[in-house]
Amino acid sequence: MKGKTIHMCVNVRGAIRNLTRSRAHMAHGFSHPDGRTMTRDEAIEAMYDELEKGHKVLPMGSPCEGFDYSGGGCPGHDTEDA
Repeated sequence: MKGKTIHMCVNVRGAIRNLTRSRAHMAHGFSHPDGRTMTRDEAIEAMYDELEKGHKVLPMGSPCEGFDYSGGGCPGHDTEDA
């Protein structure tokens, strides 16, 4: 049986909106390359940096083949079920 895998992504503007409204000091789910959790302000700055690159969405994890940062996200990948 054939199926399709679609990898999840996050909307950058939505992340900024949620982080701005949050009262939490730390931004869970956002981390520096060395693994340290970002503060809320660091995460907001990182999201603005992504907007400056023209990125509207970001992959949740490593980007898959064909990932479209301009808004399309994962194009979907055909799979074969065992």
